[in-house]
Amino acid sequence: MKKVLIVGCGISGITVADTLINRKLKIYLVDTANIKENKEFNYNNINSKNSPKLSSSLYQEKNKLFLENYNFKKKTNFFATSTLISGGSANFWGGSLEIPSKKFQKNLNKKFKINLSQSFNYLIKILCPNQKIKRGEIDNKILFYGKKFKIKKFYQALSKNNFVDKWYDKNRYKSFSVEKTFKKFLKRKNFFYIPNTVVKKISLNHSIAKVISNNKKLNNIAFDKIIISCGSIASPILLKKSFPDKFPNEYRLNHTPMVKIAYFNFTFISKLKTILYNTLTNLPHAFLDIKIKRKRYLGSLVLAKQYPNFLFGFGTYNIFFSWIKKFLIVGNLFANQNYSKSYLKISNSLFKNEIKVKKNRVFIDKFSKKIINKILFSFGYLPVPIINFSKTYLGTDSHYTSTLYNFKKYNYSFFKNKIYVLDGSILPPGLYYTTFTTLALIRELAKKIKF
Repeated sequence: MKKVLIVGCGISGITVADTLINRKLKIYLVDTANIKENKEFNYNNINSKNSPKLSSSLYQEKNKLFLENYNFKKKTNFFATSTLISGGSANFWGGSLEIPSKKFQKNLNKKFKINLSQSFNYLIKILCPNQKIKRGEIDNKILFYGKKFKIKKFYQALSKNNFVDKWYDKNRYKSFSVEKTFKKFLKRKNFFYIPNTVVKKISLNHSIAKVISNNKKLNNIAFDKIIISCGSIASPILLKKSFPDKFPNEYRLNHTPMVKIAYFNFTFISKLKTILYNTLTNLPHAFLDIKIKRKRYLGSLVLAKQYPNFLFGFGTYNIFFSWIKKFLIVGNLFANQNYSKSYLKISNSLFKNEIKVKKNRVFIDKFSKKIINKILFSFGYLPVPIINFSKTYLGTDSHYTSTLYNFKKYNYSFFKNKIYVLDGSILPPGLYYTTFTTLALIRELAKKIKF
């Protein structure tokens, strides 16, 4: 049987494994952590410049380790959600799915010679086991339509998970975790799980592909294919380390900082209360899609009362805030990724890698803010001073992609189809919530790999 190595145990790597597992192959999956270890998501003081979910002590510990492992400068203020945890960034994912537009699907199909929608139903059943959706009807439903904006319903990747996370308070369902899918592989005879292992380099000698890692047993195995699923930051770094003459020192990172929004309801009745109310979980299930002249903003919205107090920096038994949050809606907005001025710079020296913003830009101008406030005012909401439109740190949320896609010389297959990259780094820019499209692309490309 031919041997395939998947580097990365996040949601991308697990999707690749799931696609190939029924073929006559020996599949090896490298994990920097160990799925068998229990994870607890406890939260430190909430940082107003981050997404609250990144205040998890586990996230902060692993994010620091990630930056050290990939030789980033110690002062790097980028928050890389591709953390070194079994399941990767899925552990800190809101679980909302944006379905790509027909135009985006058409362009992607043409570029990669695939049919993206063929994977939609399969993925929806895995990611959204609580939602019954008819074949061919997968689209983000429009809940409200205005002159310059739409409110659409997210599909929600929710499941009953075992991990302890006070974020979800008393809710039954949590965001999708790869754990259930992951553990079913462990029972398969053709699946070999390699935990606590860091791949440092890949070597290719004629038709033999090997890796250099901290695991001597892994280093001695010759693979027929190596598939890199480390994410938009780690994948180009691994390729550059492995083949320094073939890859550049700089990659454009399609990412714009998240902008926080918060509004106070000054009326007794609002249509948004009905639209945003979520009975399954406290996660957002609706998003704003706003077009102002040639600019487009997209972001998620939620009723603040559905979130536990600690996410706002208040105690569980703070009666005053518990009452105030009944009148609040909160959320975020993202500008188009094509506005991004963020670049990943790779160096061969220790602790020299960095992510730089070449020019600070105002991603939401005064005119756009005025229009957005006017839209929310029509629903009976006033902006909360200081918080509304406050910008967060770079990398605060995981909507960054396209590093290798922006490198025009390559597609997704490298060196005579021996090494592949299947993760968000190869996704074309232009989407806001990228997970669903990334997984559909990965699955269709993995199906095409010939052995």
